[in-house]
Amino acid sequence: MFMHMRYLSFFLLLAITSCIEPRHDYFHYETIKGQEWSYDDTFKFGFKPETAGKYQISLSVRFEKEYEFSNIWLKVLDMSGQNRVEVPLFSPVGKPQGKCSSGLCTQLIPWKVVEVTETDSIYFHIIQNMRRDPLNYISEVGVMVDKLP
Repeated sequence: MFMHMRYLSFFLLLAITSCIEPRHDYFHYETIKGQEWSYDDTFKFGFKPETAGKYQISLSVRFEKEYEFSNIWLKVLDMSGQNRVEVPLFSPVGKPQGKCSSGLCTQLIPWKVVEVTETDSIYFHIIQNMRRDPLNYISEVGVMVDKLP
């Protein structure tokens, strides 16, 4: 009986800890209304780091498997100016990239490293930069920031 309780406790602890998301300094998604991202939709993200240092900035896109292109181009305006960033969403054979569940996929790509002081803020404006307006089957766009050691 004691041995069964021990195994049950172990598996319960394993199940609980496997569900915990890793902690990030900043992680936020903006929802795209009706999964139709138009050129007029600008999503704003802002983060005030607690400590000075180097931070890894990653961009994330949540999309449906019905999305018709292999990638998405984003126009990202930040502290350094305007950047055009490609986020690959499907492999050359048509397999969705990233993590997928029930038809919704999340692709997260490392973008760049920035160095900040205690008084700096990190901010972004993200706009879709594809030839289609509106762009269908994109449900959310997000930014993740992690302090580097």
